Amino acid sequence: MTRRPLLTLGALSLSLSASAADITVDPGGGGDYTGIQAAIDAASDGDRVLVEPGTYPGGIDLRGKDIVLLAVSGPTVTVIDSMDTPDESTILAISGEPNTTTIEGFTLTGGHGTQNQWIVGNAWSGAGVFVQRSALTINDCFFRRNLARHSGQSIGGGVVVIDGELYIAGSVFAGNLGYYGGGAVAALASDVYIEGSTFRENMGSRGGAIFVGEGADVIVQSSIFEGNEAVWGGAFFVVDSSLTVSGSRVASSSALMDGGMVFVKDGVVLLDDLVGGPSVAGRDGGHIRVTTGGAATVTASTLSDGLAQGGGAVAMRGEGATFTADGVIFSTNSAVDGGDLWVFDGVATLTNVTSIAASASTAGSVIWLGDGTTAAAVNAIVYQPSGPFVLFSEDGAALTWSWSLLFGETGDQTGGALGALSGDGLLFVDPLLAGPTARPPDATLLDGSPAIDAGDPTTTDIDGSRADLGASGGQHPWSP
Repeated sequence: MTRRPLLTLGALSLSLSASAADITVDPGGGGDYTGIQAAIDAASDGDRVLVEPGTYPGGIDLRGKDIVLLAVSGPTVTVIDSMDTPDESTILAISGEPNTTTIEGFTLTGGHGTQNQWIVGNAWSGAGVFVQRSALTINDCFFRRNLARHSGQSIGGGVVVIDGELYIAGSVFAGNLGYYGGGAVAALASDVYIEGSTFRENMGSRGGAIFVGEGADVIVQSSIFEGNEAVWGGAFFVVDSSLTVSGSRVASSSALMDGGMVFVKDGVVLLDDLVGGPSVAGRDGGHIRVTTGGAATVTASTLSDGLAQGGGAVAMRGEGATFTADGVIFSTNSAVDGGDLWVFDGVATLTNVTSIAASASTAGSVIWLGDGTTAAAVNAIVYQPSGPFVLFSEDGAALTWSWSLLFGETGDQTGGALGALSGDGLLFVDPLLAGPTARPPDATLLDGSPAIDAGDPTTTDIDGSRADLGASGGQHPWSP
């Protein structure tokens, strides 16, 4: 299908404002129909199907119609349950539905997915909702205990969209499973926009909350992610696709292997205005794992309490991996090597970052660089009350560190082949941070801080003055 821009809420409301017939569903016999499917079959484009409280069977097909399926009393009392139909999704949109087709106000539970084929073999995907070559809007719905688990290729415990469009607002995904990935949502070759939603304790091998693949573009705004789990990418898994998450909070996510919060390969991830942490990976990348061809950019955000073997916050391993941070606080991240950043392969660029109390049990409490890697830091602050080895590199690594401040009471500043630290504009004094031990940390600079107007003279803050050091300065400042 042709992929079109997703509607905004305003455009959506306007498109649905035209007069339409109302068809009522009441299991007690007080409406036009007692079942949802019969009402949909009778509906015409532009109609509303108004559903009274009750529990209804799943396997509902929207039949390609431009309709609104609305639970009039909301999700706490209106349930579509597919527990007794184990070989189907709770709702299907597979007949070219437009993006004004809407489901609103339901609890969707007990779905097991629709059989489809992608990559290799068969999968049972989209346990709650299955969308293919169609579009759908989902408002104020609760996806609970939908399990896409028939086979190793199954994705999308809550929703899957394949070659389509999906808009989700004000919804909750809790305790859903996508066996291969996307415990809550999976997108393949699709455009997805999510806002104001909550993802809690979902699971999948790849992306406990969201799986993004095959050229999909997913945008998430103003949402909460808590306690999601995976093998790779505790909250998000991105391959050959793009994911943008802004104005959101990601907490208590975990990965058995890599990427406690996000794993990206041959794709692009942008995290902006994000509060991240705590997060844990059994191997590398307590928050973020960037591998072959992956690119991750974090701006105006906080990454705290990450834990991993390599890279308590960020780990990079794989040809062409890149990581960029601008206006980011790294706080109390911990690893065996590279408390904040572990770079085995790739290029890292750090601008106006503040690192607070990172730790590594072996080397590089803030940064660890492997042979052949490259990292550059400018306008950075490292607040390290205890050492040793804030910066560590192997032979062949290249680190550029300039117009920055390192402060620590004990321990060496550098280790490994790095030797003595040198660069333009370096300071080794207390930066006078407002609340480095607060939870969450406050990296605002106090009056009289030596980090004010101490950045690279060619860089500026958003008010046009010379850039301050640290996350609260520069063009993408973190703010409390």
